[in-house]
Amino acid sequence: MADALTSGETTTRERLPGEAHAVLQMAALAPIHEHGPLVITEATGNTLRDVEGREFFDGINGLFNVNVGYGRHELADVAAATMRRIGFGSNFFGRTTVEALELSEKLAEITPASLNRFFFTVGGSDAIDTAIKLTRHANILAGQPEKMTVIARRDGYHGMTMGGTTATGIAAMRSTVGPLLPGVVHIGQPGRWGDNATADELEQTILEEGPHTVAAFLGEPISLPPGLAIPPDDYWPAIRDVCTRYDVRLIADEVICGFGRTGRMFACENWGIEPDLMTMSKGITSGYMPLGAVGLREEHYETLLGSDGILPHGFTAGGHPVSCAVALANIDIIEREGLVENAAVVGEHIAARLDELQARYEVVVGVRSKGMLGAFDLDGEALVGAADAARAGAILTAELAANGVLVRPYGTTMVFGPALSTPREEIDGLFERFSDAIESVQRG
Repeated sequence: MADALTSGETTTRERLPGEAHAVLQMAALAPIHEHGPLVITEATGNTLRDVEGREFFDGINGLFNVNVGYGRHELADVAAATMRRIGFGSNFFGRTTVEALELSEKLAEITPASLNRFFFTVGGSDAIDTAIKLTRHANILAGQPEKMTVIARRDGYHGMTMGGTTATGIAAMRSTVGPLLPGVVHIGQPGRWGDNATADELEQTILEEGPHTVAAFLGEPISLPPGLAIPPDDYWPAIRDVCTRYDVRLIADEVICGFGRTGRMFACENWGIEPDLMTMSKGITSGYMPLGAVGLREEHYETLLGSDGILPHGFTAGGHPVSCAVALANIDIIEREGLVENAAVVGEHIAARLDELQARYEVVVGVRSKGMLGAFDLDGEALVGAADAARAGAILTAELAANGVLVRPYGTTMVFGPALSTPREEIDGLFERFSDAIESVQRG
């Protein structure tokens, strides 16, 4: 089962009828076309079951988004009850729903104090596009039409729309789709792969571009694609100072980190940062319904009020009442069950187990974590030999999948992040399987 989940070699079962028609996402299509996908039929807690009855521990929690865990029937009940009462509700043309208003009020309560207004989208990618568009639109209304440039970071990830792809700093995702949007430049980010970028680079770039042309700086508080890049404690406060000094909007991309993932409700709270705009999705509904949001400062909203025309932006399903109702129930679970606190406490246990893993295996050459996000780096050559060193992460991922654990490799870095409700005992079981897989691969 080498390279399972990355090669598509996951099954020997009979093909399901729909496999002749489905186009899967963010995957190498050719091997999946040949061998078939992993087809999940049900899930509870951190456990997935596939069409063949096999069970997997979901170490990446869906797409790092099922924060309250699978199998929460109360969320299904809320969705069904809301759908029976109101199948659809629009936020266009001056209309809205009670659910959207109640969720706006709840978000104002739990997000950083700087944010007071909320624009709803369908997901995280269109939330990024919305944040960029609303920033540029506000600058035009404020008489600064030249203030358009967005500064993002190398190896950062901001979604798959054209705006999100342009802001994303991963070369492989930018080089195969033709011309991207103008007005986006990239700088380094600290924490991984020898990149020691500081806020000084942001300031230098603003000065080179011209402060009168720079609209926003966009970044994830903690970025996964560089192998879980956790910045030094002085980084984000310095970034906030630079943005304030040059009148540049700080957009915090909390799509993955938000709603408790890092042991705080939002990751920027780890450094006391109040952004100008904040994108949210994933954990807002724990993936039970599609929804995204952008939080805005009150003064940004007041600028938008200066237009004589309409706000030229929106999505048919943005702020769907069923999604908003599920989001409210999901946030209630997070608060009522103390899941943010659990993520912090169990996150300390994850950090201790990572230290033990590194001390036990010479092939584990680096570890780091924050709340329910963890990563360990592999010495690929020592683990699988020089010829396959670059594929060490994929090889270990395949071994783990063969033994019922799903994780995410970023090169030779293994990244995981289970549900916020995960107890210590399940973390211990996960690390036992990490050990078994490392030893199996070492035996060759």
